[in-house]
Amino acid sequence: MLLARDEQRGLEAVKQLSTEGASPVFHQLDIVSPESIERIKKHLMEQYGGLDLLVNNAGIAFKVG
Repeated sequence: MLLARDEQRGLEAVKQLSTEGASPVFHQLDIVSPESIERIKKHLMEQYGGLDLLVNNAGIAFKVG
């Protein structure tokens, strides 16, 4: 499963990975949106019974001030 905030970029990543032999499934997720988080949580629970492993390849930066 491939998650991304930007749907267009996520779908482009899936397309690129498909050319390399992978077959990820894309789902949109914006970690600052409670609704988005609840949607993916519901999907993971219904489809897989939960989440066993999460790999985050991008950091989050908060600008203070």
